[in-house]
Amino acid sequence: MAEVRKDLVGTVIAVNESEQYTHLVAGDTIPDGYFVGGHAVEDGDPADQRAPWKTAPAPSLVPAPTGDGKVEQMLAAGTPPEDIVAAIAADLGVSLLPASPQPDGDDPAANKVPGTDDATGNPPAPDGELIPPPMSGAGSGGPAWRDYALAATKKAGLEIEIPEDAKRSDIVEALKSANIRVE
Repeated sequence: MAEVRKDLVGTVIAVNESEQYTHLVAGDTIPDGYFVGGHAVEDGDPADQRAPWKTAPAPSLVPAPTGDGKVEQMLAAGTPPEDIVAAIAADLGVSLLPASPQPDGDDPAANKVPGTDDATGNPPAPDGELIPPPMSGAGSGGPAWRDYALAATKKAGLEIEIPEDAKRSDIVEALKSANIRVE
């Protein structure tokens, strides 16, 4: 019977075909009918990561390029990239989702997502309520947090100085200490 590697630190989860799980530690015998990736099995093959009852991933549904030269012709004709992508999507019979807005320098108005308060895509705040920027992702940088902090402290009747180069983490801590919403 196979065993979990004796030098394993922590636990490993074994699974059976009914998707029942059990936790095992170093040196445990792997129960009959259960699978553990080869990397965690004593003398196992690290490449063995698929349970025997699992099927291989489905082949890609995207047809192979036809090599008709259409893209090259469009490029040579100076067709904008977005039109080339749209033509390829149409040939493949797929729909494209609208593109996410791209930052445009430091101009907040240029970054505003239509129908929202800001470039993050957040819905408009109810009754003029200030909503803090996200903690990560688009719109989460120091400048967004600085703008929010200035507006929020002004609305709270506080006057604080925030340097232009202040980091998000410093601004968030300052807002927390002033009991201003940060989430």
